[in-house]
Amino acid sequence: MSKANLFSLYSRGAVLSFNAAATSALIPSIALSLGKDPLEVGKMIWLYMIPYGVFALLYVPLSSAVNIKTIAVISFLLFSLSNLLLGLSHSLSQVFIFRVLAGVFGASVVPIAFFTVGVGADSKKRGKTLGIFFSLTFASSLCGLFLSGLINWRYIYIIPGVLGVILSGYECFFFSLGSKAYGHSRLSFNYLNALRNRKVYSIFMYIFIISIFYHSIRQWLGVYFYKTFSLGQFLISSLLLVMSLAGILGEFSGGFLSDREGRTKVVNLGIVFMVVSLALIALGGHMASKIIHKQMIAVYFIPILAVFGTGWTFNHIGLSAMIADLPDSLLSYASGLNSSVRSLAGGIGALLGGVIIKSYGFVLLFVIGVLGLLGLFLLSRFFRKREAYIC
Repeated sequence: MSKANLFSLYSRGAVLSFNAAATSALIPSIALSLGKDPLEVGKMIWLYMIPYGVFALLYVPLSSAVNIKTIAVISFLLFSLSNLLLGLSHSLSQVFIFRVLAGVFGASVVPIAFFTVGVGADSKKRGKTLGIFFSLTFASSLCGLFLSGLINWRYIYIIPGVLGVILSGYECFFFSLGSKAYGHSRLSFNYLNALRNRKVYSIFMYIFIISIFYHSIRQWLGVYFYKTFSLGQFLISSLLLVMSLAGILGEFSGGFLSDREGRTKVVNLGIVFMVVSLALIALGGHMASKIIHKQMIAVYFIPILAVFGTGWTFNHIGLSAMIADLPDSLLSYASGLNSSVRSLAGGIGALLGGVIIKSYGFVLLFVIGVLGLLGLFLLSRFFRKREAYIC
């Protein structure tokens, strides 16, 4: 793979992810700025993720008929402008509109990344290349989270907006996949054909379920710390920063481990980490709040969130490497399904998480998460004994 394509690949991931994690941390600040309830502002999470999931299905089929470079540059430019306009918004309705548009156009980034790696990288280096790509996305999330505790929330959207416009200009001249960049057939949506492959179906069913449980909790942690412990923006951002820092190490080390030890081992280790850490959040957080000063409660959560973040990224990179290993006939549609299923399920999870919190509180949400992830782990092991598939 050329250095220009690698630079484009990694830079796109960084710009896309700059405010992805920071948004959930910033919900209390955005709510305060616009005079709204945090649970209402929290809708901007799934208003981004669900359109992202739906439109991720569009870009790979579109690339079969249209120059993929054109798709990449135009969609990324519109994504960047949506971020910029969101940062300049002065009403919650404007924030919602531009967040939806960011999801629609940002959905192109990861499918194009998988396509780029699949056609341009050696099979023995795909795990490492994807590991670096996702490590940089988490590094960018870390940077966004760090700044979210220090600067006005608007700049967390303005910064990637400006950088994305500049990167789009760079890609006009340097991004290329040779003959692969040009469409040679009619627009075709063959996702159902891809899902008829039992291995593909198994992988994405697993991804769909685990994404619902993970995001139903992850996207509401900022509101949890704000409402339960009355933590300020700096401490909220710092706690979620721990997850992103662990995610960088998890994606990078997980990519190498998946190449050396096998994809399935890394996936399973990840879900075990998630179950243990979430159980500690569910059972220990409430008890710790009774004996620890609220400003010191963050100390309790730091190692737990580090394990939780590492677990998710081990699971994520192991599954991503499995997708990159698929035959060329399945790779394009599998890469589109990966972004779509993860984001769509994540948006559904965030939506359901908000409903559960509003009606029953955070403790029940955490308990459901523990039981759901544990059940998924046991079920996947049962089916793996019967068939040679991940789930």
